[in-house]
Amino acid sequence: MDDGAATTFVQGGDGDGCGAHVLLLPFPGMQGHANPMLQLGRRLAFHGLRPTLVVSRHVLSTTSTSRSCPFPVAAISDGFDAGGISSCLDVAKYVRRMEAAGSDTLAALLDAEARAGRPVRVLVYDSHLPWARCVSRAAGVAAAAFMTQMCTVDLVYGEAWAGHVVLLLADGGELRRSGRLAVEREAVSTRGRVRVKLRGMGEDLPSA
Repeated sequence: MDDGAATTFVQGGDGDGCGAHVLLLPFPGMQGHANPMLQLGRRLAFHGLRPTLVVSRHVLSTTSTSRSCPFPVAAISDGFDAGGISSCLDVAKYVRRMEAAGSDTLAALLDAEARAGRPVRVLVYDSHLPWARCVSRAAGVAAAAFMTQMCTVDLVYGEAWAGHVVLLLADGGELRRSGRLAVEREAVSTRGRVRVKLRGMGEDLPSA
């Protein structure tokens, strides 16, 4: 684990709301994972809750997150404080070190917030970080997984978990034949779009 200061807390916005304190933990260093968490945080703040975005120390030190985020930002370690995820070419190694460093510093953050009179009521964590739930449980904090991929992927996960489809899923044909997933192509302007229907619900997605 890289050497670094204790878990840091940065006031990046208005954190004086009277609602429950909610910690938002996206996958470190991935903008596509952080942006949905930011949008969720905005909605929570609108409804009177007190969100705090948690980023890695590297992200905090190399971006303007703390200045642009409308609510407080906290930092934990992913084990690569100097270079972040891009400094580790071995994904498996990064995930292992992130779990070890992240677990320790997330636990320290939860404890520090409680001692400062800002106890966290709920931890919302990226579904790719299952270890976060163990940390929150040990601290007596409720937790909820947040899936950042499109709902079509979540549906496929659910069907596989329920045993309705057999992995590896090559082409989705089984889902289409059963009526659980339908894919249609539509011409929109000069660029095609894919319309994905999920058991009666529809979502437009740009075609490849």
